[in-house]
Amino acid sequence: MDTDRELTKADIQSLSSRDSVASFFAALGYRTEARLPQTCAAMGITAESLQRQITYIERMALQEHGAGPLDVYLIEMNSVTVAETQGLARALRNRAGNYLLVLTDDYERLDFVLLERSLPVSAASPIAPRQVTVRPRILTVNRRDPSPVQLRVLRRFTYTEADSDAQYEKLLSAYEIAEWAEPLFNNRALFSDYYLTNRLPERAEWHRSPEALYHRLKKLVANARQRLSGQGQKSTWESLLQPAFEAMGFRTVVSDSQDEAQAHYQLYSSDGSISPIALCLAYTWSRHLDGRDETRDTDSPDENPGARVVTLLESGEAPWAMVTNGKIWRLYSAKAHSRATNSQEAETKL
Repeated sequence: MDTDRELTKADIQSLSSRDSVASFFAALGYRTEARLPQTCAAMGITAESLQRQITYIERMALQEHGAGPLDVYLIEMNSVTVAETQGLARALRNRAGNYLLVLTDDYERLDFVLLERSLPVSAASPIAPRQVTVRPRILTVNRRDPSPVQLRVLRRFTYTEADSDAQYEKLLSAYEIAEWAEPLFNNRALFSDYYLTNRLPERAEWHRSPEALYHRLKKLVANARQRLSGQGQKSTWESLLQPAFEAMGFRTVVSDSQDEAQAHYQLYSSDGSISPIALCLAYTWSRHLDGRDETRDTDSPDENPGARVVTLLESGEAPWAMVTNGKIWRLYSAKAHSRATNSQEAETKL
């Protein structure tokens, strides 16, 4: 799929059976034609206490285009607890591939669990091998009343990537959002949530009428995915970003330099100031912003936008920086505690 599928509460409320879970993942672009019931023994689950808790296991989807497969499993249990989830993670730690588990005991609560493996930096002793550790990333959803944040995170489960490895990285980023997103915004400690929800609406700027700008920007993003997918970086700049910056009142200086210390855009206020108020890194439509992207980006596929923005902020040229692929917009500050991770994120609604 080219873009994330919009989800409603009704989509989640329908997840009341095995077949409905399979249909849900099929709608998100996963291959569910290879559904396969499994046993604890076949899965390598040997702990008797865990076996007694598991009543049914089924592989719902299998994605094999990558260095390792991405498997989606539904596991029905007598009860879903932290202990059982940790036990499943340990049992699957050394199995090949990556795993997304859906755990439930009554289909009223669903735990979407992504297993994240990692190696310690060093072994405990020079002769001891390093042991893989696994961390279950858990998104617990009330089926009858999913929250706006949960819907936003589950929407990012949509299979849009070129292979299973890239899709797994996308799933990891979705769980990161689940940890810090709020119902109306994705604020990663750039501002305080209290300021955004209580103080910001008190400012005079909040009460200005944005209708004219809104309609102009809405026209710019109409059919953006169809127009810009696979068209390269400059197409996104010329047909979307440049006119968007102009609509917002910025004067711009553009550079296509690959120098990490050079921004693609310098943004100036319209009052004639000689110093930019923000810098911007602008990439091709829907490019991955947290690492390399050889699939969508032919101009700078090896670049990590999240790392390059730190270099920009360290230059001291401007107090703010933006990173965008046209679809996702992130704001960073030179004064933030962590320039690399503190950010405010917004997504273009198509």
